[in-house]
Amino acid sequence: MKRLLRCLFPILSGLALGIVAGLVYTWLIEPVQYTNTAPDRLRADAKREYLLLISKAYAASDDWTVALERLAGLKDPDIAATTLELAKQAIEQGKSVSTIRHLAIVASRLGASSPVVAQFLPGQPPPPPAIPASILPTVPPTALPSPTATSTPAPTAFPTLSPQPTPTPRLVFRLSSRQSICDTDRAEPLLQVLVRSSHGEDVSGAEVAVTWEAGSIHLMTGFKPELGRGYTDMVMEPGVSYTVFLTAGSEQVGGIQATPCRSSAGQRLLSTRLVFKESEPSSP
Repeated sequence: MKRLLRCLFPILSGLALGIVAGLVYTWLIEPVQYTNTAPDRLRADAKREYLLLISKAYAASDDWTVALERLAGLKDPDIAATTLELAKQAIEQGKSVSTIRHLAIVASRLGASSPVVAQFLPGQPPPPPAIPASILPTVPPTALPSPTATSTPAPTAFPTLSPQPTPTPRLVFRLSSRQSICDTDRAEPLLQVLVRSSHGEDVSGAEVAVTWEAGSIHLMTGFKPELGRGYTDMVMEPGVSYTVFLTAGSEQVGGIQATPCRSSAGQRLLSTRLVFKESEPSSP
């Protein structure tokens, strides 16, 4: 029996060490990273962000069929109530009026509404922000004037107003880089746009407008997280000149075309990659 234990001890020890080493490697050194995950398998916070992106994309495209397909991917049995609750949270957190309105529209189309959220639907002016009583100016009582004889007032000279210069629109984002790529792996040319914050982080939910002579389209960053939360793209047509800008405010980048190029894989069409970066806040 002792001989058997002496024989089994090295085997059992090696097996235990192997299991421990495998767990340490898979949990700590190189944990599993999911890409192209289905929307219903996202974390709760990522699901809320995905739902917000759906509402922004619907506001830009007005395509309810596509919005319903994306909503169905979340596999939420009460998606209307979830959207309405997210809109209420956006109000409580002081989000922008446009963000609340996008969520309110989707919730309304799904059949959910509440008096608070309904104020942000199109055609309803948003409620003004409440002013604390502590900062309201105190107006002292004014004594009423005693009646006097009526006299003809002297004409009042009004100052001449000089025309004010038109303010220059502020550029929230600026073009950081523009790169032409002769992609050996793709036969179709891509217009790739990456939006980053002033700190270099990807910006999800940024609206990208692309125009050309025959039409236009609005893209939204964040729908391809495996390529970057601030990334979006579209396929370009040969012979068409495109112009790109961010609706939040940026310069217009024009003259983007899919011209022929030659790569190691043969004849290709040039892809273009634009990187927009948020402008540094100006010091007071």
